[in-house]
Amino acid sequence: MALDPLLLYTIKINAKNSQLAMTFGIYNFLGMIASIIAPIMTGFLIDVTKGMSISFYVAALLLMASLVCFNFVKYEAERD
Repeated sequence: MALDPLLLYTIKINAKNSQLAMTFGIYNFLGMIASIIAPIMTGFLIDVTKGMSISFYVAALLLMASLVCFNFVKYEAERD
């Protein structure tokens, strides 16, 4: 929950003003795709491993990977 506002702010800074709505739309679309795929992937992992702990480890790994990728974003001066 704390990462989402940072990602939205990063998108706002780096997207062109003429493409801001489309950029937020794509971001929202990808988030909705993730909310559909995540339960399916979690259920598959639970079926394969017969335990829920692996799902938490995968979620933590994905969050760590996204935080590392987020550090490589190059910020530009804020646009008007």
